[in-house]
Amino acid sequence: MQNLALAQWYTSDNVCCLCDLERHLAHIVRIRDQWFAFDATHPNGGGIGFVFLGSFARKQTAMEAAESETIQPAIQMSLAAA
Repeated sequence: MQNLALAQWYTSDNVCCLCDLERHLAHIVRIRDQWFAFDATHPNGGGIGFVFLGSFARKQTAMEAAESETIQPAIQMSLAAA
């Protein structure tokens, strides 16, 4: 999964998404003064959206939460399979 090393954020004032060369990995959305983070690699329990990772006061904190839930587990699974 070398594409994960190429994951990058595409940012705007209210919506940001984390993508690698092949996939949309996560996104964060600002609503008023909170940032809501979502794991775009897994459906939520109802199967009608993405896994909610939490709400955060800071954009950077939301981005870090999304990265830790999407990039790090995928890298660990890739290393375990090697």
